[in-house]
This record gives sequence, structure tokens and C-alpha cells, in this order.
Amino acid sequence: MALTEEPELVKTPSESAEGVFTLKYKNRFLYSKYNPQKNVGAAVQALDILPGSLVLAFSPCLFYAWPELSKKCEATGSEILCVESDPQLHALAQKQIQDQKLAATLLPLDQNNPRGLDDYFYRARKKCRRVVRLDMSAGTALDANFYKNFFACAQNIVAAFWKNRLTLVRLGRLYCKNILKNLPLAAAAFPFNILEHSVEKPILVCGAGESLEELTSIVCEKSANGKNAARAINDTFFVLAVDAALPVLTTAGIGIDAAAATESQLAIEKAYIGLDAPIKSAAKKRPFFFFDLSSKSRRFLLL
Repeated sequence: MALTEEPELVKTPSESAEGVFTLKYKNRFLYSKYNPQKNVGAAVQALDILPGSLVLAFSPCLFYAWPELSKKCEATGSEILCVESDPQLHALAQKQIQDQKLAATLLPLDQNNPRGLDDYFYRARKKCRRVVRLDMSAGTALDANFYKNFFACAQNIVAAFWKNRLTLVRLGRLYCKNILKNLPLAAAAFPFNILEHSVEKPILVCGAGESLEELTSIVCEKSANGKNAARAINDTFFVLAVDAALPVLTTAGIGIDAAAATESQLAIEKAYIGLDAPIKSAAKKRPFFFFDLSSKSRRFLLL
């Protein structure tokens, strides 16, 4: 049996839902055949919308229970973003917005990605504090992974925004203080474009997460078996590490070609103190350090 190429409106056989249409697409009904408004209406009624939420209305299609959802969001100062991944259903939803004259925002198809979601969030008149998911039809089952990942991405963007804002509130004065101290040093620094095409090896970027310990444990294990894994890494890669990773890498005998420092607090100071000699002996040369303007200026003196 061939799949339905275009969404098809089908009248409901139930007298209780007379004049109401259900939707058939790809040989499946996206709403109940008998009472298409019931399930989405119940979902909206049960939805717990806290103030300042962003409600992701997934696969809105015919926009059943939209007035109830809008009223609920308006009462809590929340926003609604409609999202549809299927081109046919997206066109249908856009037509419904026009025909029903709905005040609904449907994310364009070409923005159904992290960049598009990020742009929407930062252009929004209100910065939401949490994200709520609402499946407005069974259309979400046609692309379940997309909607799952989209929801997770939205949660991550919102969490990152507020974490960054809290960081600026608590550390803003420290950032400004360090920037003023570092400005004279920045004036004497050479521009980044001098470094262009200066590295011929593949670049191995080492953060300070769990994977770093996995790497160094493998290096130490192979070194114990008589293999110089650290030298093999340095011969193959240009090692670029964050400052917090320096002690772990040097302990494993891995040389650092360049290090990036962005921490402005004393908390990371131990990554530098006493490392001058080990860094030189491991890398056979002094690594190149990247400091941003908010870095603690005393670190320049340590190195």
C-alpha cells in the first residue's frame, strides 16, 4: 500500500464531534478518528506551565486546543514556539495559522537545528527560564529522534544562558579588574593572524574532563609496557591544552605545544605553580600560551 503523499483532512464519523476533522498522513491518523480534539485538549489541561516557560508545541498540525494553550501561557507570562520537522505538515501548519488567524510562531524548516533555536532564543523578547514539551499531534512519532534531540537542545541552551548570566553577575567586577590590568600587556601582544598556517600537524585539543584521564591512563599503561606512547602523541599531534589539563598531561609525560587560559580566579592557580620545569622538560621547549583579557594577570609572572 502506497503511503499518503499529502496530509488528508477526514471528517469524523462521531456525531459528538460533528464538523470536526481528523488528519491522515502516511497511512496513519495523527488524531483520533472519533474525537480528534480530546487527547490534545487533555494534554494541554494537564500541562504544568510555570512562569517564564518556553512551551515547545511539537507538530501542531490543526492547532486543536490552541486557545486553551495560549490562555494558559498568557497567564504565566510564557511563550510558545511551534516546531514541525516534516515539510508537508509544516506547510499545513503554516496554512492553518493563516486561515485561523492565529498568533502563533512556527519555526521555519531551515531553522530546525541548534543554530536556529539559538537565534530564536536570543532574539526572543523574554528570556525563558525553563522549557516544556507538548506533543500536539501524533506527527511527532514520524520523527521521534528529531523532537527528542530538539527538546534536549532547547534545555541546554536555556541552562547555558542562565549559567553564563549568573557567572557575569558574580564575577563581572573581577573580569573588569583583570581586563584593565591586562590591557597594557595586550597592546604589546602580536595579532593572531601571525599564527595562521604555522601548525602543520593535526591539532589534539585536551580539555580537563573524563576523557583526559582515559587518554593519560592509556599512555601510562603503554609506557609501563616499554612503549613510548607520550612521544608518539607528540610526534603525531600539536597538543593544545586548557590550563587545568597541564598537570595531568605533564605527569603522563605528554608535552604541551600550546595552552589556553581563560580562568580569571585563583581556583586554577595550582595548574601553573611549579610547572615551569616539568613543562619545559616534557615539551623540550616552552609552550605557547593563549591568555584572554579576563585572565588573572599574575599568571603571566608565573610563566
